[in-house]
Amino acid sequence: MDPLSLAYRARLQAPTRHTFDLHLDAAARADWLAAGVWGAVFLEAFLEEAMRARGMSLPDRVDLGGAIARLRGEKNLPNGRVLIERCEQIRYARNALVHSGPMAGQATDAHARTISACLGEVIQLAEAWFAGIAPPEPAAAFSMPDPIARIFISAANPHLPRQQSFLRDLHLALRGRALEPVVVEMDEYDRRDPMAKVVGVLRSCDALLCVGLERSHAFLLRHREGSKRQSETTHGFFSSGWLNMEAGAAFALGKPVQVLCEDRIMSEGIFDRDWNSSPPFLMKGEYPSVEDPAVHACLTRLEERVREGLARPTGTATRANPASARRRQPTQ
Repeated sequence: MDPLSLAYRARLQAPTRHTFDLHLDAAARADWLAAGVWGAVFLEAFLEEAMRARGMSLPDRVDLGGAIARLRGEKNLPNGRVLIERCEQIRYARNALVHSGPMAGQATDAHARTISACLGEVIQLAEAWFAGIAPPEPAAAFSMPDPIARIFISAANPHLPRQQSFLRDLHLALRGRALEPVVVEMDEYDRRDPMAKVVGVLRSCDALLCVGLERSHAFLLRHREGSKRQSETTHGFFSSGWLNMEAGAAFALGKPVQVLCEDRIMSEGIFDRDWNSSPPFLMKGEYPSVEDPAVHACLTRLEERVREGLARPTGTATRANPASARRRQPTQ
C-alpha cells in the first residue's frame, strides 16, 4: 500500500514523488539494493521539503545527516523524537547497504526492508508538519477548482507501483483542470454483464480518456501465420482488451475520446497510430510521468474538446456530447 495519499502527493514536488515511486517499484521487483538506495534518496528530498514547509532555513545542499542534525535542534517538532529515530535507522541502514554491496543476499534484503518500513512511519509521522501549509502546485487537491465535467478513465488495473503512482498523478492533473476523473468500480454482481455498468457510467460522463499502460509482454509475435504476408515481431507490449470495448462504447454514445499510451504499446485497436479518429499521444520511456510533454498535450486537447462541448447552446444535444446537453437543460 502506498502511504503517499493523493493529498500528500499534491504537497510534494514531482521529483520527490518520483524517487518514492522508484523505491516502491524496485521493492516490488525484489531489487533490494535499488529499493534501499531510492528510499534514502527520497528521504533526503522529503525532509528538505518538510523543513521548508516549516519555515526552517536551509543550505544550498541538504544531505541526510545534516537534515537530521537540523531537526534535532528544532523546538516543538510534532512527533519529533520518534521521527528522528526512524530517520537515523534509515541512515544507518543506507550506510550498511552501501558497504555490504549488491551480492550480500540476506543482509541487503534486511537493510532495504528496514528502510522501507521506516519510510512508511516517517511519512505518517511528518504529515502534521504540512498542516496548514499551502500546496506548492496549483493542481493540488486542496485548491482544486470546481469540476466542470466528468471524465471516464479507461485503464487496465495497475499491477506495478509506477503505474499506480502515474494514475494517481494523472487524476490530480485532471482535477487541476476542473475535470473530475471517474473510474468504474466492479463487483461480483457485474460479472455477468460488466459492459452494462460501463455504459451506465459512461452516459453520465462528458468524455473518455483511454490510458494505455503495459499489461502484457509478448517476446515473439507472428502475424498472419501461414499466409504470404506472414511476419514476426519481437517484444510486443499490449494493454487490456477492455480499453477497446470501453472506447467503442464511448464512440457509440457520441462521447469525445482522447487516447494516451506508452510509446511501446502495439499500434492496433484504439492505439492505432494511423487508422484512428483520435490518434494516441505517446509517452516515452519505461516510467510514465505526468511531466511528459505528451501527457500535457493530451490533457490540453481533452480539456479543449470538453469545453467546446459545454459551450454549445443550452438544450442542443449533439452526437459529440448528448449527455452534457441534457444536464444543462433547465429544470421544469
